[in-house]
Amino acid sequence: MRHSSSAPQTDQQLEFTPVLKLNMLKTNPGAVKKGRRIGRGIGSSKGKTSGRGHNGQKSRSGGSIPLTFEGGQTRFFKLMPKRGFTNKRHKADMLSLNVGTIQDFIDMGRLLVDETNTRDGIPVWTMKDLLDAGMFTASSVKNGIKLLARGKERLTTPFKLEVSRASETAIDAVEVIGGEITTVHYNRLALRALLKPHKLVVLRRIKTTNTTTTPLLQHHNHTRYPSPPPPVSCSSISPPHAPPFLSSDSYTDEIEMHMEYSFGGSVICGRG
Repeated sequence: MRHSSSAPQTDQQLEFTPVLKLNMLKTNPGAVKKGRRIGRGIGSSKGKTSGRGHNGQKSRSGGSIPLTFEGGQTRFFKLMPKRGFTNKRHKADMLSLNVGTIQDFIDMGRLLVDETNTRDGIPVWTMKDLLDAGMFTASSVKNGIKLLARGKERLTTPFKLEVSRASETAIDAVEVIGGEITTVHYNRLALRALLKPHKLVVLRRIKTTNTTTTPLLQHHNHTRYPSPPPPVSCSSISPPHAPPFLSSDSYTDEIEMHMEYSFGGSVICGRG
């Protein structure tokens, strides 16, 4: 037994400092009630049938009855007449874009202005230019983009923009500083050709009267012309089908003239 040379301390001299530890944490008495376990014998008061009773629809798993079920008679909501309509099937989900965001990207230098995309000294942008700048992803654009007017107070740079839709406030904000908004309709295929030109397979080039390609196909660099038509053999055309006033030789000449005039084809005919 060890003896201390100092005198024993009294309760008045001892100082207790309370310390909260993790092993001291517990809930208040009665705050947590233990749940009753079902199917554990008759002593649990919920044994055997577990409180569901004998047989019947409600005793089965997933045998719940809808709240609108009325025992087989016509349900109440089916007796009520229909009113109005819904246009959800034809709804066009537009991606919202604010003019303030465009001005922020201009200030950051992410929307470039060069000689190729300027008109009268004002840059002209499409939705593809906004996509390349990183304003949104191509997968987020379902049916188009709508321009909104949030941030119009810091809009200072004039620009011309082609979008699917635009609010009146956004159009006024752009026109006040000398810009222009053009709303262009794109269907799903045309929108994909604009935003993802590398995924669009163009099999032919559509030419207009001035021999220029349409704007839809200008974004694609792998345009291919259609293959020439196959040669036509005269053996497959019997002379009895020719007009009565034409001989066999003159009928062949008519075929050659027609093929060369129509699409530059060639006719292989054996004469002898």
